[in-house]
Amino acid sequence: MPITFELREDNHVIYSVVSEPLNVEELNDSVGGQLPVYDDSPYKVHQLVNVIGVTHLPSGILGVRRDSPTFQHPNRGQLVIVGAHGFVRNVADILMKIAHFDSVKFFKDEAEGWEYLRKVIADETHN
Repeated sequence: MPITFELREDNHVIYSVVSEPLNVEELNDSVGGQLPVYDDSPYKVHQLVNVIGVTHLPSGILGVRRDSPTFQHPNRGQLVIVGAHGFVRNVADILMKIAHFDSVKFFKDEAEGWEYLRKVIADETHN
């Protein structure tokens, strides 16, 4: 399966791993499968997406669901992308600009991404 996701950090984070081969339909299906997590959450839901295994993006990537809860849901939080390099990172930057989504952070590895998200969650729970 090129895309897997699970809840972590007491359901504050959707952790996803994306690998190849990958197609747009699988991306859209994964995004749609995450909607209940956002709907059922009493707090912000963040995402950490590991794309270290992705070196090629499928055609049609710019058409990935614009209604994604990652970008549109009231419970959306930070989007952390780890392992994106070169072309993949450039396309991700473009997608975030098209979606008008400024809550995305890129990190080179998961340790940095988790450190950032855990601080965000701690700040939210103390406010």
